[in-house]
Amino acid sequence: MTATTFLVSCDQGPAGLGADVLPANDIVGVVYTDTIPLSLTTVVNDSINTYQSTSQLMGNYVDPQFGTITAKTFTQVFPRSGLNFGDPADLIFDSLVLKVTFTDAYGRLEQPQTLRVHEITGDWPDTTVVYSNTLLDFDPADLGTGQQINFDESSVLTGTMRVRLADELGERILFGDSTILADRDRFRTEVLKGLVLETDPVKFVNREPGAIFSLFGQESDSLLILHYQKFNPDSQRYITFREPFVITTSTPRYHSVERSETGGTLFELATAEGDTSQQYELIQGGLYTKTWVQFPTLEFDQPFLVAKATVILPVDPDLLGTQDRYTPPLQILALRANESGNELLVDNLGLSVSSSTTTLTYDSDRQAYVIPITGYLQRLYNQSIDDDFGFTILPLNARSAVERAILAGTNHPNPDLRPKLELTLGSVPR
Repeated sequence: MTATTFLVSCDQGPAGLGADVLPANDIVGVVYTDTIPLSLTTVVNDSINTYQSTSQLMGNYVDPQFGTITAKTFTQVFPRSGLNFGDPADLIFDSLVLKVTFTDAYGRLEQPQTLRVHEITGDWPDTTVVYSNTLLDFDPADLGTGQQINFDESSVLTGTMRVRLADELGERILFGDSTILADRDRFRTEVLKGLVLETDPVKFVNREPGAIFSLFGQESDSLLILHYQKFNPDSQRYITFREPFVITTSTPRYHSVERSETGGTLFELATAEGDTSQQYELIQGGLYTKTWVQFPTLEFDQPFLVAKATVILPVDPDLLGTQDRYTPPLQILALRANESGNELLVDNLGLSVSSSTTTLTYDSDRQAYVIPITGYLQRLYNQSIDDDFGFTILPLNARSAVERAILAGTNHPNPDLRPKLELTLGSVPR
C-alpha cells in the first residue's frame, strides 16, 4: 500500500474524514505505531485567476525570505444606465474623486506607501478568467495627488481613502457625448477603459518594509464620484450634483502580483531545480506557492484498521519576520494531488474533493498545521489504491491574500521540526 492522502469535501463520505479514533471494539490489539517522516516539495504556479476575486490586492513589500512582492489592481467603473448630464452649456465641473475601501493588509502597516492612480490605455480582456501575471497598458502619469497610505500597525485595517483625480478626466466625462455616456459598453471603451491602483516601491532598511493591501472586498463603498453643478432655469441658479460610478463585485476587475529580487532568499533555495537540501518548504497566497506532501510506501503482512493517523507540518518559528509580522495563514486547503503535485480536479476514488469548503486551521500553540487523516487513510487501504500521490496544501484565500508560511522541510536542521505522520494501526477482528 502507498499510504498517501487526501482531502475530501465536508460531507466526508461513509468513513468520515478526520475521524481520529475508531471504536475500541473494532480494534483487536495495536499491531503498529510509529512516527514516519514525510517528503515535502515546494510547487510554484506561474499565476492564478484573480478576476472578480473577493478582494483585490495592491501594494509593495520586501520579504527577506520570499523576495519583493508587488501587486496592482486593475478595475473598471460602471456608469448608471442611460447617463445623461444634459446641455454642456449648463454644466460646471467641480471635481472627480476616487473613494477606495480598504478591508485588510499583510505586512508592516505603519510604514507609509504612496498611492498612484493611472488610466488604463490597453484593451480590457474579453474573458472572465484573467490571470495574476496579466498586465494591461496604462498611462504612467499619476491621476491622483500622491497621497500616502499610513495605518497604525496595532489597529484593525478597515476604512476608506479619498483621492482627487485629474480634472481633465472629470471634464472628459462630464462634457462627453451623451449617446456614448448612456451606453455602458461604449463608456468603458471610448471614455474610460479603467483605472490602475498601485504604490511606489519600498526599500529594505532594518525591518521588513511595506505591505500588501486588500481593496474593495464585499463593500459597496468603493466608487468614482463626479461632483458638478448644473444650471436650473426655474431658480436661475446652479445646483450641486454628485454622480457615482460604482465598483462592485460584478465590476470587471482583477489584480496582478509579481515577485522579484529573490536571489539568496529561502524562496530561491526551496524552489531550486531538484531542491537537494529540502530544509524549508513554502506556501503563499497571491503568488500561489504551495507544498506537496508525499508519503513513503508502507507494507504489512496482515489486514489492519487505522486507529489514528495525523500529519504534523510544523512552521519554522524563527522565520516569521520581526515581531512575528508574517503570521502563517489561519486556514489552509489540503487537496489530493496528481503525479505532478497539482490538485486533482476529478477524484478517482469516488470521493468528492472540494477546493472551497474543506479547510484546516493553524494550531498556534503547536506552531504547526495538524491534519487528521484517519478515515481517509483507511479508505485508501480498503480500496487497494497504489497510485495515490499525496496532497498539496495552500492558503484558503490564495486568490485574494498574500499570507505565507515557511514549513520545516524533510531535512530541516532541527529534527524536532521535521514533518511527520503519526500512525497507529490495529489488527482486524477475527
